[in-house]
Amino acid sequence: HWLGSMSGSSLILLGVILGYAKLGEYEGGAARSQMAGIVNATQRGKQLTEKLMTLARMNPSERTTFDANESLDGLLPMIQSMLGTRIRVMATFCPQAAWVHMDFSEFEASVLNIAKNAGDAIAGDGAFSIASDIIGDEVRLCFSDSGCGMSPEVAERIFEPFFTTKAARKGTGIGLAVVYRTIVESGG
Repeated sequence: HWLGSMSGSSLILLGVILGYAKLGEYEGGAARSQMAGIVNATQRGKQLTEKLMTLARMNPSERTTFDANESLDGLLPMIQSMLGTRIRVMATFCPQAAWVHMDFSEFEASVLNIAKNAGDAIAGDGAFSIASDIIGDEVRLCFSDSGCGMSPEVAERIFEPFFTTKAARKGTGIGLAVVYRTIVESGG
């Protein structure tokens, strides 16, 4: 319970800081640059707090039924922008609607998190692909990348909260734990 009230208070405080920092962006010169840095840091803090709240299940899921193919197709431009020009983004969707019943925003956040991790694993040029298929009455989504891969020991731990192989300040180890929780709680 303490995590929930701490995280909720943190979100309010970060929102206030973000509001003041955005007002300061209208200043000129060095102040504008400094305010942009504050805005960036505050937004990252807000995102981290939101992930912690999701991990602690402080934000209730709002499950709806939607076509995963349509959602994924809508995310492709954002994924390509996030991964940059050095990584080719490809998608192969099954021809029929891929209906899933889960929280839409958690689904999209999970896909973006997987794509971000794939981008981090790819040194130089590479590829990230998404595929959907329907097997029986289940939707199967496959994500793959041309990154460096991981050892079996790391693969066993990737969904553990706070486990990361990234350098300090590069990763929190929360993202894939949230992805895992989202999928399991949705019956996947």
